[in-house]
Amino acid sequence: MVAVLVLSVIFALGNSSALAKKKGKKGKSDKEVEKILEPVQEDMDKLVLKMNGGFLFSPQEAQKMLEIKFTLIDLIDEYPKSKLVIKPVYQFGLLLQQREAYNDAYELLSFLADSFPDSAYGVRAKTQLNDLMVQKPGGMFDKTAAGRTPVKTVKSVKQPAKEMQKDPKKVDSH
Repeated sequence: MVAVLVLSVIFALGNSSALAKKKGKKGKSDKEVEKILEPVQEDMDKLVLKMNGGFLFSPQEAQKMLEIKFTLIDLIDEYPKSKLVIKPVYQFGLLLQQREAYNDAYELLSFLADSFPDSAYGVRAKTQLNDLMVQKPGGMFDKTAAGRTPVKTVKSVKQPAKEMQKDPKKVDSH
């Protein structure tokens, strides 16, 4: 009986220290995110300046873009509710959109629109998603972006509307 009581006390102490570690880790998470984001933000600021200046990226800068992308994706996976990732993810989504990396931009902006819909960047992300659907040729994004209906695209310029096919006299042939 005493052994059971001792084991119960040890188990309780173990659980309380594990809980304290979890609480401590949760408090540290913002600091960890800030530490990871600091060099990312510096690199991203340089790339944004160069992009806005109309300059081409060097191979090293293209490599930096990949590193930033994977760092942000890792942060999103590890800290999906951290508000510290909102601004860098939005900025990088815009940078990707400007570089015509539409799939990656769509992925990041969708995360913001879904995870932080009421934040200022979440609302902006929804607008950017709709712009992406217009920019990307061929209706690539069939999913609705943040609850919006995708923009309809014309399948072919040569193919007249169905109404016109029914009555060939209505088709204007220049």
